[in-house]
Amino acid sequence: MYEKNRKYYIVLFGDNGDPSFQSKIKNNVKAIVKKLLIARGIADDYELDFTLEYMLSAMLGVLSYWFRLEVTPPKDRLLELMYDLVNHGVGHKLTTEGERKV
Repeated sequence: MYEKNRKYYIVLFGDNGDPSFQSKIKNNVKAIVKKLLIARGIADDYELDFTLEYMLSAMLGVLSYWFRLEVTPPKDRLLELMYDLVNHGVGHKLTTEGERKV
């Protein structure tokens, strides 16, 4: 899907794209994820709202950055990185994981 529609994603996620596009995606995904988490017993409070906002904003920011780059890492590697960031946090990546040598 990405390869087929790459040029559209570049425009939509780019600096000159429709700002409401990312907002619509975030709000739709947030509603779905929030509903699933509440069904699992997570409290429906400000912490959940802010946590989802933080996570989804970060994910969309990373995708937006990826679409704007001319040379990009493979999508599988990007998804692995995003998964790691969501599950282990940015702090982990910048400290423990950051000790890996270049």
